[in-house]
Amino acid sequence: MIETPEGAMYPYNDAQSLEEIAEDLFKNDFNKVIDLLRQYTKQLRYDEALTAYDTPAFTQWFGTVRLKQEKVLCICNANVDSVLSNVLNTEDGFLMIDCEWVTDFPVPVDFLYWRIVYSLFVRIPELRQQISMEKCLQLLDVNCEEIPVFEAWEEHFQKGICGFRKSRPS
Repeated sequence: MIETPEGAMYPYNDAQSLEEIAEDLFKNDFNKVIDLLRQYTKQLRYDEALTAYDTPAFTQWFGTVRLKQEKVLCICNANVDSVLSNVLNTEDGFLMIDCEWVTDFPVPVDFLYWRIVYSLFVRIPELRQQISMEKCLQLLDVNCEEIPVFEAWEEHFQKGICGFRKSRPS
């Protein structure tokens, strides 16, 4: 990063995104996609803690639907948009390139993993020919019973960032 009077500048980086790598791996060896997901998600867990996530800020971002458990593994200062298309594989390791949705409150790890896998399945629909999204999540130790909660959180989040009104005119 280079600081200037106008703000921060970042040098151009032509490294591949993890999504591009996953797409290439999928063509040759699907199991390597799972390995990549495991490697990446393991690095996301650097700041995890078993904690309550139900805060006013969480409700503002993700709505009122809740998991069955009060305390779950969470990441504070989580990048909600840590999907594979926003991560470059550089010589120095993984580089997050989209950091506009970083929280200052705990976010459940399983939800972040669900967003990563969901995004990958949306962008590479051929994955469904090899594995179901649920099975992929299970391989990352995500509790698939919570998927409806994650879907509700995602819908609330998307409405907030896309500016949808709560009640649309008919």
